[in-house]
Amino acid sequence: IPRLESIVADKSQALDGLAERLKLAPAKLIDGKRRDLDVLLARLNLDRYVRDLARFAADLDALMERLARGVRRSAADTATSANAMFARLESVSPKQVLNRGYAIVYAGAVPITLAAETTAGQALGIEFADGKIGARVDAVAPPGPTSKAKPRPAGGQGSLF
Repeated sequence: IPRLESIVADKSQALDGLAERLKLAPAKLIDGKRRDLDVLLARLNLDRYVRDLARFAADLDALMERLARGVRRSAADTATSANAMFARLESVSPKQVLNRGYAIVYAGAVPITLAAETTAGQALGIEFADGKIGARVDAVAPPGPTSKAKPRPAGGQGSLF
């Protein structure tokens, strides 16, 4: 049977060895991690990332220029379209119609569009391009004949001559 003192001495010696290893463990761990970081840093190629960033910046500048050109073109197209619509709207305005030789006939403040809307003796206002005059209805003529389509000859298209 082993003696108690020898067992305690063995265990005490083992404990001293573990204590010594424990003192050195953090420094060894830090050295190992430092070596791992050095290996990773050597693999990390910052030049490649700098080149990629420069290329992306150039691409972004080109896209911004394209966007600016598109916005300018769209604004110009919109202005041209708006000007064309304004000119078209202006051409059918009542004042422009009057300038082309037409007149607007009013019964009070209401425009008259048909002769049948008037009665003999009714006072009317007539607006021309250069001013207004008053008038009175003498008589209302019956509506004139409407144009009718010519009858087609039986048997197809007919003659072109």
